[in-house]
Amino acid sequence: MLAAGTAAAQMPDPPQVESAALGVRLVAVDHTVAAAGFEEALAVLRELQAEHPTEPEVLWRLSRVKVDVGLERPTGSAEQSELYRTALDAAYQAVELSPDHPEAHLAVAMAAGQAGLAAGITERVEHSRAVRRHVDRVIELNDRHDVAYHVRARWHFEVATLGFVARAALRLVYGGIPDASLDEAEADFERAIRHHDRIVHRLELARTLVEQDRPREATRHLERALQMPHHAPRDPMYQREARELLDEVRAAYGSGS
Repeated sequence: MLAAGTAAAQMPDPPQVESAALGVRLVAVDHTVAAAGFEEALAVLRELQAEHPTEPEVLWRLSRVKVDVGLERPTGSAEQSELYRTALDAAYQAVELSPDHPEAHLAVAMAAGQAGLAAGITERVEHSRAVRRHVDRVIELNDRHDVAYHVRARWHFEVATLGFVARAALRLVYGGIPDASLDEAEADFERAIRHHDRIVHRLELARTLVEQDRPREATRHLERALQMPHHAPRDPMYQREARELLDEVRAAYGSGS
C-alpha cells in the first residue's frame, strides 16, 4: 500500500559541489549505481557522509541507494526497515539543507513510500502524504522529471485502489479521501513515457489499464516493454514482470484482446 519505490535509475546531473574531488567521487558513485553496484555505492556514500555530513548531494544519493539496497533485503526484515528509516532521515536532511533540490524531494518521496510498507496503518497514511507532497514539489521544480511523474502515478494508483480499512484510516487522518484516481495515474504514466520512455513506465501503465478493464491497450504497452533495450539496473526484472502480466492478460481475455 502507498509504495513509491525507485522507479528507474537515471544518471543525475553533474553534482554542484564546491570540492572538485568530491564531485569526481559522486560521479563515480552515479556510474556504480547505474551498473547496479548498490552495496559498493552505499559503502562509498557512507564514507562521504562522514567526510561531508551537510552536503545535500551526498545525502540524497545516500537515501536513494539505501532504498535500492533495502529492496534487495528480505521483505519486512529489521535490516530492511532500518535502511528505509535512515534513508528517509537522510532525504529530509537533504531537503532541509537544499529546499529547492528536486532530487532531494524525490528521495523523500521514494524513502517515505518504502518506509510506509512496514508501518502501521495510520503511519502509512502519513508517509503517503509525504510521498504526494514531495513528489509534487519535484514536478514544480522540474516538470520534465519522468521518474517523479511515475512516482505520482503510483501514488494515484495505490490510493485509488485502497481497501476498506485503509480508506477508513484516510478518513481519520485526512478528514476525507484525498483526490486520487486511475485516470490521473494513467495520465502521469503517459507523461513519464513522453519525457523518457522506460520499460517500468510501460509496465505500470499496463497494470493501470488492466485495473480499468482495458486489456487491448495494456497488451500494447506490455509488448512494447518487452521489445525495449535495457538501460536501468532493474530492467530485466521489469521485463519478466511484463511477460508475466502479458501472459495473465492473454489467459484472462484471449490473445486477440
